[in-house]
Amino acid sequence: MIKLYQYNIEFTAKKPRKIDGFSGNAIRGSFGQALHKTNKKIYEDLFEKNKKIPGKIKANVQDNPPAPYIIDIVKFDTHINKGQKLIFTLKLIGDYAKLISKLYEVFEKMAKNKIAGIEFEFSGISKVNNSKTGESFFYLDDYKNEKFNTRDFTILFQSPALLESNKQLISDFSFNKIFRYLDQRLYVLDQLYGGGIYKQEENVPEISLNKIYLSKTGILRKPAQKQQRLLMCWKGKLEYHIREKAGDILPLLLFGQQIQIGSGTSFGLGKYKLIY
Repeated sequence: MIKLYQYNIEFTAKKPRKIDGFSGNAIRGSFGQALHKTNKKIYEDLFEKNKKIPGKIKANVQDNPPAPYIIDIVKFDTHINKGQKLIFTLKLIGDYAKLISKLYEVFEKMAKNKIAGIEFEFSGISKVNNSKTGESFFYLDDYKNEKFNTRDFTILFQSPALLESNKQLISDFSFNKIFRYLDQRLYVLDQLYGGGIYKQEENVPEISLNKIYLSKTGILRKPAQKQQRLLMCWKGKLEYHIREKAGDILPLLLFGQQIQIGSGTSFGLGKYKLIY
């Protein structure tokens, strides 16, 4: 089963500036450029996505396999003042956590090259320990004893969620659909970067969709060597009601807060909070 290692990366702004667009784009773009110039081997490991997909999971992967890292925006405001902090969490999966000691030079170069047009000073890296277990990693089994104590819960998207089917933004927000996104994502990540232990859930309990509080938002992406693309995402929240016993779905919903949901998690999309 995959283990997730988290590191807070901190920068301090040298000059004030207004930020346009989604900050995850700027961070991932700057990270990729600095890494490519500093260590092309690690760049290929993290960005090229050239890992072979086992035949048995090809049907679960629409395009390229998911990256072995996730970006979580902790603090990045639309206007940065001099001396203000920019903090993001870099989540490395499994053995890729061993790369962190080689990334200090990369973050130094990120600061020097500017992020979103802002000159920063690299302030350091701090490891995020699991407050639940005291361990240095996050794991699905951390939540194995968690149970619902209510029949109502909410999935609150804290960053835009890119939930697509056949390259079209979904409009089906049934719990079964949302749960399958998480279930499939963890299965593929574990097959590629873990021990291949995770078994997909066969049965999803009867959970009804109570209310939808979502709106569309556009995220402009300009991948290297590619044309700019407008990604349509969802933002807001979904409210559900448990009609029967919830079974063992809560651990995955809670761990899903760590692995995030949908596409674009490598530049900060799909972060959510489970409220119950």
